[in-house]
Amino acid sequence: MTCPLTSGNKNNTTRTDMAEENTALRPLDELIALARSGELDAYCVYGPDGDIETDGRYLVAAYPEVHDDQEVYPREATERGFWLLYAGDQFTDVVNVAYDQASRPSREQISEALRYYSEHDTFLEL
Repeated sequence: MTCPLTSGNKNNTTRTDMAEENTALRPLDELIALARSGELDAYCVYGPDGDIETDGRYLVAAYPEVHDDQEVYPREATERGFWLLYAGDQFTDVVNVAYDQASRPSREQISEALRYYSEHDTFLEL
């Protein structure tokens, strides 16, 4: 069974469809747009070990599965040597808080807010 990503999805894309399309790497701007639309919540953001960079490209894929107390990342992430950077709902929360604090935060501000959240488990005041 699949569920629509959003009720007003023009392309009739389902969660399963998006997971199948996730082999494409996405720039930060696209991740921000997905977060703002609420579509990122059901997924995770994977990337090279380290911080989110304004010019980086990232993978949106399913949450890891747990087998024998071990997290198993989606094939698309492991094939690229990517690590789990954010759960989609965490990424979305950081982006939304940034927009609450600054009406039009820059990519740099959002990138900084994401790094801060990763390090301190709290939101950066912009």
